[in-house]
Amino acid sequence: MKTKLTEINKNVIFEPIEHRYFLGNSELTSVSKILDSVKPKFDEEGHIIRACAKRDGLSVDQIQEKWDQAKIDGLKRGKSFHKQVEYFIKIGKILDDDYKDVISEFSKIKFSGQLFSEVGLNHDDYKIAGTADLIELFNNNECILYDFKSNKSISEKSKYGNKLLPVPVVSFPDLST
Repeated sequence: MKTKLTEINKNVIFEPIEHRYFLGNSELTSVSKILDSVKPKFDEEGHIIRACAKRDGLSVDQIQEKWDQAKIDGLKRGKSFHKQVEYFIKIGKILDDDYKDVISEFSKIKFSGQLFSEVGLNHDDYKIAGTADLIELFNNNECILYDFKSNKSISEKSKYGNKLLPVPVVSFPDLST
C-alpha cells in the first residue's frame, strides 16, 4: 500500500522552538541533530574568537555580539525565505515581502513534477524525522528533495581543512521485508 505524500508524517508532532519531533509519546531524533553529531564542534576553547578579536581590534565580547547578531540575522533570512517559498508553492502568488525578487526568479524554474513545500518526513523504524524544504514528486513516485540555505556563502570544502566526524556504527533493522 502506497502512502500519499500529503499523508506522510500526519501523526508526527513538530515542536519548533526546541526543534523536536514526537510520534505519540516517543521522541524522534531530528535529522538536524544527526548532522550536528558529525560536524566538528566550533571553537570550544575560544582560540578562533580571540584571534578574530585581535585581527579586528575588537574585544572578545564584541566579536561574540557580532556572531550572535549574524546568527539571528541568518535565522531571520531563512525563516522569511522559507515562508515566501511555501506561500508561492501553496498559493501560486508572490508575497510583497523580503525575497520577492528571489521568488520571482524561482517562479521561472520549469519543474517537471508536482511541488510540495515544508513536508515533514519520518521513518518509524529508525526513529528519525525532519522537514524537507521542497519536494518535486514525479508520476512514477520518484522525487527530488531540495534543501534551501540562507548562508552568506556556501563552500564545498572547508578553508580550514575541517571534515565531518566519523559516523558511529548503528545497527538498523532489515527493511526489505
